[in-house]
Amino acid sequence: MTDQPQGANDESLFPIDPNVARLSRLENFLAGGDAHFAVDRAAAESLSEETLTGLEGLRATIETLWAFVARAVGFLTGEAGARQFLHIGTSVPTSGMTHEVAWQIAPDARVVYVSYDSTALAHAHRLEIGAPEEGAVASVFCPYDDPQTILREAAATLDFGRPVVVILPTTLVLIPDNDVARRIVDDLRDATVSGSHVVLAHTSLDIASERTAKVLARLNQELDEPYVARTEAEILELLDGFELLSPGLVPVERWRNDDAPPVLGPDRTVPLYGAVGRKP
Repeated sequence: MTDQPQGANDESLFPIDPNVARLSRLENFLAGGDAHFAVDRAAAESLSEETLTGLEGLRATIETLWAFVARAVGFLTGEAGARQFLHIGTSVPTSGMTHEVAWQIAPDARVVYVSYDSTALAHAHRLEIGAPEEGAVASVFCPYDDPQTILREAAATLDFGRPVVVILPTTLVLIPDNDVARRIVDDLRDATVSGSHVVLAHTSLDIASERTAKVLARLNQELDEPYVARTEAEILELLDGFELLSPGLVPVERWRNDDAPPVLGPDRTVPLYGAVGRKP
C-alpha cells in the first residue's frame, strides 16, 4: 500500500492532510482501493475490534452500501429516465461510481460530485476529462451544510429546470444536528422540480443497536469528523416531501434485492437504512 494515493496529485487545488483519518479514505481502504493513508488503515483496524465480523464485515458493509447506490442509480437512469445526478458525499473512487453506472445506460448523463474531503475531490476532479462527448462530470468542493453553494456551483453543469437525482450516501451521518440535516434536505428538495428523486442511506441504531453503538463510539474516536446514527423515524423525517418508491425505507441490502443472502450472515443485517424518494 502506498501512502501517496494514486492520482491524488492535485494538491494545489485540494490540500491533503495524511495525518487525520477521513471517512471517504477509510471506505476506500475497505473497498480495496489505493487512495488512503496509514492513519486510515489504522482506523479501520481499530474499528474492526468492535465488530463481530472484523475487517471482512466492515468491507461487506461498505460494498453493500455502494451496491445499493448503484442499484438505485441504475434503476433511476433506466426505468425513470434520469439524466442528471448530484452526488453529495463523494467517497474516493473505486468502481461502480454514479457516473459509471449512469453512462452504461445513458452516455448523455450529467453527474456532479460534491465533497469537502480533499482526497475525494482530487480524484473526482480528474474524472472531468473522461466524460463521453454527450455527457459530463464535474466536482464541487464544499461543506455539506452549505446546500446553497452546492446548488449554485452544480448549476454550471446541471439544469435545475429539469429533474435531478440527489444522492446522499451516508452524507448526513456527518451532520450531527437534526435541524441542520433537515434543512439540507429541504433546501435540496425545494431547489429541484417535480419528478426529481433523492437516494438516501443512513446508519441507524435501530439495526443491531448495541453492537452498532460500540462501533460508532470507536469510529468517533478515530475520525476527524463527527459521525451520528439516527432512528428509523428520524430518517423518515428527513425524507418528508418525497414519495418513497417501493419497498420504502429498508436496510440497504434489501432494497430491490430480496433474493440476495444476508451479507453478514444469518440474523445479521448491515446497520444502514436506504430509500429512494420522488418529488411529486
